[in-house]
Amino acid sequence: MKIGVLTYHDASNYGASLQAQASIATIEKFNTDVELIDYKNNFRSGLYDPNQRIIESFQKNKYKEFFLYILSYFGVLLRNKSFQSYRNRYFKISKNSSFNDEDLILNTEKYDVIISGSDQIWNPNNNGYDLNYLLKFANCNQRKISFSSSMTIQTLSDDIKDDYIKLLNKFDYLSVREENTVHTLGKYLNNKIIQTLDPVLLHGVKYWDKFVSESIKYKDYDLHYVNNSSYFTNPLLKKKHIINIGSFKIVDIF
Repeated sequence: MKIGVLTYHDASNYGASLQAQASIATIEKFNTDVELIDYKNNFRSGLYDPNQRIIESFQKNKYKEFFLYILSYFGVLLRNKSFQSYRNRYFKISKNSSFNDEDLILNTEKYDVIISGSDQIWNPNNNGYDLNYLLKFANCNQRKISFSSSMTIQTLSDDIKDDYIKLLNKFDYLSVREENTVHTLGKYLNNKIIQTLDPVLLHGVKYWDKFVSESIKYKDYDLHYVNNSSYFTNPLLKKKHIINIGSFKIVDIF
């Protein structure tokens, strides 16, 4: 049985990269014939393209952002290169790339099962309202499954509700990452929806240790990966110092 996983696999983002890798590693425990579907969503690709960000900020008269992007240009290029190198080394990605609906239909015919993976792939604000992440392209003979998919929005607005209900009701199995997504979709769908972990958390330290550079001394540190820095104002978190690494904050709590 051949399985294809559609998710945000090519983002220069720690969370997206780790969940894509973890998803494949989890599925391989049961079926080794699995790979990430190399789908290039234009909306998301632009998020990590420094040239596009510079042009857009200038066109929108956002001059502060424009100069910041100019100053960080080579750093962003280096970051993108590092992420691409990691993907090339550890990710199992389909040979053919897809850039539109027609490509997806053609390049995914070989799969018996298509999995809509983790991350915020059902958030229309995060993908330019791309219904392919709800497996719009899949044919009726392919089993359609969601694996800890995330939506984050707590209501289905009228402009997306019909499309979401129609496509998600075609899934054979549905699992999502957030409890509020279970409740939001449960109001409209016939299918049973269950809440499951982010696939990153399905692997223990022995698995992730294999990908940590030996030059990094992390024995005395906790790694907190969060979207909101106000987390660290919690008085219960007694810390001596915080080290910022991009989206990461490493907190010394010993």
